[in-house]
Amino acid sequence: MGKTVSAASARGVRGRLGERGTRGGPGECGKRGLVGLESEA
Repeated sequence: MGKTVSAASARGVRGRLGERGTRGGPGECGKRGLVGLESEA
């Protein structure tokens, strides 16, 4: 269960973390979110 939720959440959370990351979220989450947004953009 944990792994399934992690994989599904990772995809949806990745996009959401991108917006929150710019505000000043966790170091790892913020960096990963910004990188994901820049990569897609």
